[in-house]
Amino acid sequence: MKTKLLLFAGLAFASLQSNAQNASNVSTLPYYDGFDYPIGNALVGSGNWTNATTSTVDDIIVDGLDSFITGAKGATGNAVNISGGNSDPIKYFTNTTSGTLYYSFLVRINAGSGTANFYDTFPTASPVQFISSGQQSSTNTANTNYGACVFSRMTAAGVINFGLDLDSTVSNVVWDNTAITVGTTYMVVVSNTFDAATPTAKMWINPVINGTEPSPLLSSTTGSNRTNLDRIYIRQDSNAKTPNLDLDELRIGTTWASVTGANLSVAQNDIQGLSVYPNPVRDGKLFINSNSGDVKTVVIYNVLGKQVLSKEVTSGLVDVSTIIKGNYIMKITENGKTSTRKIVIN
Repeated sequence: MKTKLLLFAGLAFASLQSNAQNASNVSTLPYYDGFDYPIGNALVGSGNWTNATTSTVDDIIVDGLDSFITGAKGATGNAVNISGGNSDPIKYFTNTTSGTLYYSFLVRINAGSGTANFYDTFPTASPVQFISSGQQSSTNTANTNYGACVFSRMTAAGVINFGLDLDSTVSNVVWDNTAITVGTTYMVVVSNTFDAATPTAKMWINPVINGTEPSPLLSSTTGSNRTNLDRIYIRQDSNAKTPNLDLDELRIGTTWASVTGANLSVAQNDIQGLSVYPNPVRDGKLFINSNSGDVKTVVIYNVLGKQVLSKEVTSGLVDVSTIIKGNYIMKITENGKTSTRKIVIN
């Protein structure tokens, strides 16, 4: 059962909410965050996430989403739920000044925002930025200059779109006009290419993952050039505007492969009657069953996309005793149909 508990950050957490960057809170690349923190905790103060604002109230909390990945009834690991205003969590990473920076995440729009259902009440509301990369402002070191920003909007009743902008200027946002379905999980990949002449942000939604970077769904070249990027910024606009959404499986890196991989596309659940248990896995024994007795190809990947196991089974036991403890994605293929599961091996 999904459990939520909203915790209010008190004065005791003031030091944790500082937006100061120092060597102890800078993560190396490639970086992965499955938000495996205690359910109900504020994201600020968890796993070296700091606060870009001085707010003491946190509407970004760790959420125990047992069905965040479509069809993954036994999925473990957590996500973060975002709604309303207040804190803007920052994750610092290795300062990047050349080439291309990528980040990817899973997102599910839940439509409502706090007590006001934003997308139902304001069908023509202004676009809202909810995640971006960034750099320290040169004019105010306490501020962030955004880069490669992801926006959401509603153009008509029930029609939600995602958009991209190089530097968070709303009038320059490039939109994908394909409607986003409320309650559906999407994989989003974003990149920022450093180029003094033509800096470029790109975005993919549910890209085909086959090892080669595909053509982007969206590209943005209008806006300010960011000469470096060193943080991910999750932004809450206000109680009236920020959509209620869930984020999971955040990855940051300098190559396409470091934030994707064959295992990281949004989960499919095409195999009828598929069950995977127990989860978490104990004693190295994982059981897989489906409505058919046909051969299944089982491939397991670690969080960086590296394959750690590949086996063919019909139904029953899969021996995973050779895999070290941790979080993994399992891809199961049967008669051309594919399902994925997020698993934990203890």
